[in-house]
Amino acid sequence: MSKIVNLFCWELRNILFKYTNIISILVLFIIIFTIFILGFGNQTNIIAEINISIIWICFLLSMQLSTANIFDREIIDGLFEQIILSGILIEYYVVIKLLIYWLMTIIPLIILCVIIFFLQDINYVMAKKFIFSMLINSFTLSALCLFGAFLTSCSNKNNFLTPLIIMPLSIPILIIAINMAQNIDANNNLLLISLLIQ
Repeated sequence: MSKIVNLFCWELRNILFKYTNIISILVLFIIIFTIFILGFGNQTNIIAEINISIIWICFLLSMQLSTANIFDREIIDGLFEQIILSGILIEYYVVIKLLIYWLMTIIPLIILCVIIFFLQDINYVMAKKFIFSMLINSFTLSALCLFGAFLTSCSNKNNFLTPLIIMPLSIPILIIAINMAQNIDANNNLLLISLLIQ
């Protein structure tokens, strides 16, 4: 147990030292979101109707790009071999990586999404559902992205293979996440489906 705790602290220190990666992901999200908004021009009524969908798509794209090479350091430095020799299961390390990635990268991204969401004329009930949906479904999407990155970590074409694996799997989660924020009456059933998927 102490080895797992030490590994968690070591991985947490590594990501804190690389805080510029977190900033770059936030900037990337803003750029993608801005491109979407500029693409609609002055059609503010359309933007108001699909703003949640736009935020989720930008969120998924940013997450996908940020996890494409997340296991490169482990492959180059031989960290996986060291973990196996230390007696820790690789599955434990991937879970640790997922938790730290979600806490240190996805939570700031969710905060940015919430800020963008509140800058619009949104009622309190929908805002509360949106935040709840982001917290639940972002963890599932993070797990999917890291799963795809782990599967393709030894491939030279992982930047191409990872989106090919993740995108089809993420579509049902995106549909549920968007509906959880928009369809207030169906939220109980959608929440149950979302939890079952996870």
